[in-house]
Amino acid sequence: MAGRLLVLRRHVHLHRRVIPAQHPSLDAAPLVVLHGLFGSSSNFNTLSRKLNATRSVVLADLRNHGASPWDDDASAEAMAEDIVELLDSLGAERAVLCGHSLGGKVVMAAALAHPARVEQLIVADIAPIEYSMAHEGWRANLTIMEAMGALPEAVLGTRGDADAALREAGVAEAGIRAFLLQNLVPEERRFRLNLHGLIAAARTGVLAGWPAHLPPAPATLPARLIAGRRSPYCTAAGAREAFDRLFPGAEPQTAWLEAGHWVHAEKPDEFARLVGQPFA
Repeated sequence: MAGRLLVLRRHVHLHRRVIPAQHPSLDAAPLVVLHGLFGSSSNFNTLSRKLNATRSVVLADLRNHGASPWDDDASAEAMAEDIVELLDSLGAERAVLCGHSLGGKVVMAAALAHPARVEQLIVADIAPIEYSMAHEGWRANLTIMEAMGALPEAVLGTRGDADAALREAGVAEAGIRAFLLQNLVPEERRFRLNLHGLIAAARTGVLAGWPAHLPPAPATLPARLIAGRRSPYCTAAGAREAFDRLFPGAEPQTAWLEAGHWVHAEKPDEFARLVGQPFA
């Protein structure tokens, strides 16, 4: 198109696990669940067993995470193309997409770029906005990445040594360290994260950014936002307004849970109910 630069995004083949439906329904599209930054598909192992009554659940690792390939393009648009390739490889014309945090940004971008492939959209505690690196959540994310990236190989041989080193590097909360150390591969003295690529994407604003040129989704696309009242992500200025504008098929009111950013971990039963709840 004249006056516009076409940027072709390269997709990667995501590592995934498929949990079959207990009582399969022929017309039930699969539910694809995506984790957040520093996470992996294993974060939703327990939740998947609450959601596979009539539809299969697909747990995938985002690029640069878990067992998926690395690619230094960490933009939401590039990762959205990974989801399309995932659906193609599964032979799924459409799917219900659910994503938490960074995974939520990815499923939103996929729904806006390829609305015909999305039956329903469920976003957990993130908004379709560009977060400043002054934002407390994203600032903390960069600090954590830099702390992990600066650890010497000598301390990565055991979980105990790595935990102590992270604590000394300023990652004070034991729960966060335990979560991060799920990525440790001690026998190889490394993390299963593309820290170099993620740090670069965070420093340049790509990771916290948002592709503002994407048009709103059709009003026929059902969308639901599940937010934590104690989280800084959906309480940020303009967060709710941006979601409502881009997803006019959203329910009139966002579902707020008495939780922080990890809504699915803090309120698993309520979260599962909202993910499985039919749209009006």
